[in-house]
Amino acid sequence: GGRFHPTQFEVSQILAEKFGVTREDMDAFSVESHRRAWENTENGWFAQECVPVPLKDEDGNLTGDVLDRDQGIRPESTMETLATLPSAMSWDPETAPDITAGNASQMSDGAAAMLIASREYAEANGLPVRAAFRHLVVAAEDPYLVLSAPNPATRKLLARSGMSIADFDTMECNEAFAAIALMWAREFEPDMARLNPRGGAIAIGHPLGASGVRIMTTLLHDLESTGGRYGFQTMCEGGGQANATVIERLG
Repeated sequence: GGRFHPTQFEVSQILAEKFGVTREDMDAFSVESHRRAWENTENGWFAQECVPVPLKDEDGNLTGDVLDRDQGIRPESTMETLATLPSAMSWDPETAPDITAGNASQMSDGAAAMLIASREYAEANGLPVRAAFRHLVVAAEDPYLVLSAPNPATRKLLARSGMSIADFDTMECNEAFAAIALMWAREFEPDMARLNPRGGAIAIGHPLGASGVRIMTTLLHDLESTGGRYGFQTMCEGGGQANATVIERLG
């Protein structure tokens, strides 16, 4: 019996071809993701949004080592090294030839947290008001092409808010696959310097369940460090859904 649903690798291939995204485009995007993530690690920007974790041995004793940076960033990545990588999964070489471990997000562990409260609660309890949610949408598209919904979610948000891509000082589109971020960029034509400016999941990792808050954390910190006002985030969800969010920096 055949499979009913394509794999995410196959879906990425389908969407890449639909939007005219080549293997070279995806590899170049991935190299830049690693470069940006490494640069922002080395210059100390990421340290502002990361919580250092003291490491323990198998017996639970502190080793004296501290995990204070993401382990998946590969600054040595080049177009040449990525070009040598085979198709990502052995069962998809014919149906997803351009999708590789190099242009997909990494399987990684991670945790993220954010405190969401009303302005009244924050002020009453002396909490810093750093940003506010201005627009939120969820959209769904074809569940067969499970990764395609960031685009209709973005269209829905722009129509509802009256905003345009040019209004966003920093934008984050989750790098589940380079194909998805580039699919989004093909339709909305952002200033690519403002899109995932600190790198994304291809370099940092995509810890399921934590990625949304991780992206929002990075988005807010980038707005704060650059003095930007509006930040935009979109990412795939399960079942062919996606969300899109606009925040306004207040702090």
